Amino acid sequence: MPWKPSSMMSWASAGRSTDIPISAMAASELLGTVEDSAMESLGDFPTLVAHATAVGRRHPHLTETVVAFAQSDMQIARSALAMRLPADTVAHRLERWAALTGDGIRGGSTH
Repeated sequence: MPWKPSSMMSWASAGRSTDIPISAMAASELLGTVEDSAMESLGDFPTLVAHATAVGRRHPHLTETVVAFAQSDMQIARSALAMRLPADTVAHRLERWAALTGDGIRGGSTH
């Protein structure tokens, strides 16, 4: 049987089912509020991601280092070993990434 819109919505709670009235307008308003709230909670996140993506495209070696750092439990020595680079080089690249993106990926600090 095809689904038909209803003025009632079933709500299950604590093992009981209850029908509550809900209009299409109320549902739309609720979804709009949830969407607005979700976007507000993101804040500048989409802008930050776009900026980091642009930096990564211009500096692929920095992106490679950031990814290796994340995959190495954020440990410079393990990242360096995995990338076959000196630890100083990995640290310098992470500092360069932080300078270009404004994101200190080592716990909010580049030190």
